[in-house]
This record gives sequence, C-alpha cells and structure tokens, in this order.
Amino acid sequence: MSKIGEWQTVRLYVGGAKKDTKNERKMLEEDVLPQLRTFCEARRLHLTVSDQEPWVLSEDQTGAELCSNALAELDLCRSAQTTPLMVWLGGEKYGMSPSFLPDELTQKYGWTHGSLSLPAMELLEGVLREPEGNPNAFVAFRDTVFMHNPMM
Repeated sequence: MSKIGEWQTVRLYVGGAKKDTKNERKMLEEDVLPQLRTFCEARRLHLTVSDQEPWVLSEDQTGAELCSNALAELDLCRSAQTTPLMVWLGGEKYGMSPSFLPDELTQKYGWTHGSLSLPAMELLEGVLREPEGNPNAFVAFRDTVFMHNPMM
C-alpha cells in the first residue's frame, strides 16, 4: 500500500485491430492522452500506456507469441487496478488470428482458442471477463456509414 502523497502508477491498455484504426490511434495519442496525462499528474498518478501497435510480427515470432504478450500485458494492467483500464477501438477488420495457441495459454485463459483474433481476445479478456463487465473500459466501434457519408 502506498503512503499518502506518493505517486501511483495507472496502466491503460489500448487494444483493437491495429492496422484498421490508425487514425483513431493517432487522435488518441495526439489529443486525448496528453490531456489524460495532465489530469493524472495533477493527482500524483503516473500514466503508463500499453499499446500493442508497435508490436509487429518478426520472422521468428509467431501469432501465438504476440497473443501471449498482449494478454500478459492486460494482466499487468489488471494487477495495477482491480479491473484493467482499457480503450478498445474496433474498425472494419477482424485482426490477426494465430494459427494455433499453446496449451499453457489455453489453460491460463480457458476461453481462448485458435479461431479468435487478437482483438477479440483483448475484448474478451479486458472487458467481458468481468462478471458485470469492466466499468473501466471504453469500447468504440467505427460507424462505417459515417465514414462514407460524414454529412449524415
């Protein structure tokens, strides 16, 4: 337990289909997060943002490893708070699906299986795993009608 006046760390996980939500992520990074950091700093909170956007599969990394890393990061966010702080951005694409998941991953997260994409796993683990949902999650889906006709 931290003493009064000490800084605490707040972890925010940003999830969703990475390549499909570049504009939304850019707005989040340039407009929203600076304001959120200022808000947190005024309350002696250090904001750590975990965004898997920079994570690109290298030739020696599998989709299963990427999923395992992302779910482990969500666990870190959960350990910093009771429920993870999460922003999940949904676009028009389903995201990367691993060809297989190792047994230790499916044992740790009983709901995981190879037919789910990484964004779907993030959504299940970060938002829907909580019995009452996650009150600390913000989930946004792009309105494709608006994208094609913004004057509506």
